Amino acid sequence: MPQAEDDFELILRRCRERLSAIRLDVPELDAQGASSAPPIFLEALTLDVPSAPKPAPVADRPPPPLPRMESAAAAPAPRPAAPPQVTEEREVFPPDRPLPSQQSSRRLPQLGRPAALVAAAALAAATGLAAYRVLRPARGAVIIPLARAADGMTVRAERNDILVAEGAEMIALSRAGTVLERRTLDEPVVALNWDQGSLWSLDGRSPELTEVKDGARRMRYRLNHIPTSLFVRGAYVWTSDRAAGTIHQYLISRSILGVMLQPLDRIDLPGMDVATFAFDPAGDLWVVDAGRRVLCRLKSSGGAFKPAACAPLSPLLGTDGNLRGLFLEEGGVWLAGGSDSGASLRRIPTASLRWQ
Repeated sequence: MPQAEDDFELILRRCRERLSAIRLDVPELDAQGASSAPPIFLEALTLDVPSAPKPAPVADRPPPPLPRMESAAAAPAPRPAAPPQVTEEREVFPPDRPLPSQQSSRRLPQLGRPAALVAAAALAAATGLAAYRVLRPARGAVIIPLARAADGMTVRAERNDILVAEGAEMIALSRAGTVLERRTLDEPVVALNWDQGSLWSLDGRSPELTEVKDGARRMRYRLNHIPTSLFVRGAYVWTSDRAAGTIHQYLISRSILGVMLQPLDRIDLPGMDVATFAFDPAGDLWVVDAGRRVLCRLKSSGGAFKPAACAPLSPLLGTDGNLRGLFLEEGGVWLAGGSDSGASLRRIPTASLRWQ
């Protein structure tokens, strides 16, 4: 059987025939007054189109296999449905909200026994701490109990100890109250003062002072009054005349003729019962008034000393008994007081005193 002409070749041949039969009519152009040119005929156009390669004959392929249909018998059995859950219906009521007036009166939760014990222990500790803060001594305070009321007291700063006269006995104590030494006095005293290695004393019955230098030499000074307390600093001695309410100042005069006290000045303190006194480095006078049982600080003004402030001593040293041996140091004062039924030696911080 003769092979039929390829469709592509047939289409290409027909296109060439149609193109060769096309005639283009170009209108006449009048250029520069010349006569019109003869008509132009467009020659047949020849398109050189390369012939496409002929597709290879397609062999007959078997049709794709149909999907395999499994029989109904081979299909897995359906899973059994879960049994329906039975829900129990319960009636739920919302919690009652307390009124604002009831919230404040709501009781505290009950504590178990261990928690109750812990709460009780915490309460007891807090109560004890509060009581300790109220009853404890002020910071820097020292309290040394004494067997009996002190007749005289002084502090030896360079030796860091305290001398206390009790009857016919002299006791040296540490600042913590430990007994360092005991010795017998030649005679009872009512006032003591230590200065530059000398121990000064008086008995309160005779108009004289006694100085014991370096623990050996003994010197006596006659006065024109019976002193009840004294204070010594360097070359000056002050004594109090309790009956007259005055303090006398003397100069210690040492020469080849001996040692004597020269009167210098007198301080009048009307209305004050001077039990003991001392001067601070600034020149202020500190006086223990036995009548009112107060400690007063006096400042010099116009040649006289006037009280600047006073603090009660009864809360610290009781309302009765002797007050002896005032000693001043930075931040505090040393003072002995009380009776034979209860006496003590105290260091009182000046900041803890209730000054008025």
